[in-house]
Amino acid sequence: MSGWFDFSGRISRRRFWLAYVLPLAALLLGAMMLDGLMITRGILQPDAALLTDFAALAVAFGMLSACVQRLHDLGCNGGWVLLMAAVPLAGPVLGVLLLGCLPGSALRNRFGPAPV
Repeated sequence: MSGWFDFSGRISRRRFWLAYVLPLAALLLGAMMLDGLMITRGILQPDAALLTDFAALAVAFGMLSACVQRLHDLGCNGGWVLLMAAVPLAGPVLGVLLLGCLPGSALRNRFGPAPV
């Protein structure tokens, strides 16, 4: 089974949403809320979003891994994630929607067996 920091193998749409997108979005949102609270309390300067910066790094790497594994499930090379990242705004939005909505191949492909 593939993990958060593994770029090999395949993951299903269900795992993509439940194990990657939702938890990572919650982590990022929670960090943003804590930073906002610390800024309003005077603990942080308004331009210092310390927790959000660290969470964004963790989210970026985890989502990169998830996107590559979903591309593998669709039978595509993980390098396509670079194209999604290269097109501002539309690339990531379409990428997440396509990766989160298109079914993967039901049979074994060059990246491994179909995820359960």
